[in-house]
Amino acid sequence: MKYTRPLLIAIIVIIPLSVMFGVTSNAGWVVASYSLFAILGTLIGFGLAPLFLWGYKKIIGRNRLFAIDELETTEKFHSTWKGFFPALMSTNFALGLIFNPMVMNFPLFQSYYLGWDGIIFLFFNLAAILQIPSFAVFSAAWIIVDSGLYTMNKYDQTDFEGVGRWYESFLKGYAGISVILTLYQFTFDFLNTYGSQVHFSAVLFLFIMPVLVSLWVLPAIIVFEATYQSRQNFILNFSRRIGIRKEFESSITIIDDSPS
Repeated sequence: MKYTRPLLIAIIVIIPLSVMFGVTSNAGWVVASYSLFAILGTLIGFGLAPLFLWGYKKIIGRNRLFAIDELETTEKFHSTWKGFFPALMSTNFALGLIFNPMVMNFPLFQSYYLGWDGIIFLFFNLAAILQIPSFAVFSAAWIIVDSGLYTMNKYDQTDFEGVGRWYESFLKGYAGISVILTLYQFTFDFLNTYGSQVHFSAVLFLFIMPVLVSLWVLPAIIVFEATYQSRQNFILNFSRRIGIRKEFESSITIIDDSPS
């Protein structure tokens, strides 16, 4: 089956860690919650995808031709690491919030700041919750990618791009660059605050966190991939409502069917 291998990976990674962490704390539930929050984010992404497409057409694509191309599907699962960039984005958001004064002064979180291990667990919890906005924006871009929507400059046929790929590239660039800057700033503040108390493993954990999260959210990726046909029909129906109806006549020719 297409999803057997990634499902086995998810089970091997999530269950042992959940059991191990759950022996002494609530961390086991947190690990298991990553996919649940990611799935919630993808549901929000269904609502954002039409907004992304409409915004591109009205603002960025005002001087571009639009069309729909039929994409080839595959029976193999190639999305094992699809959650990596959403993981980078959620890591970036979580690290950026930890030393934010509003978060530090929030009564529910104040006990976490008594020691460095509390900070790590707070980060662990925040990163889980922040799968929601991260997956919301990335899944919106993926939905448009899978729809086969492309554009071309009216005056330059070499300027050719997929609508969803444009959003995906922007989001990947933001997540990749911002997490490096935020991680550097957080590590500096973290070590400056807790100094020699900090174990090296804690800092190492922060650096490998996006890789771990990519595996923890695999169930969400599987669910998302399983909805390929329904989400493709959903966004294509919307695209036709805003005037994008034609398909490519050839690999380099696009018909402009947008309303003037």
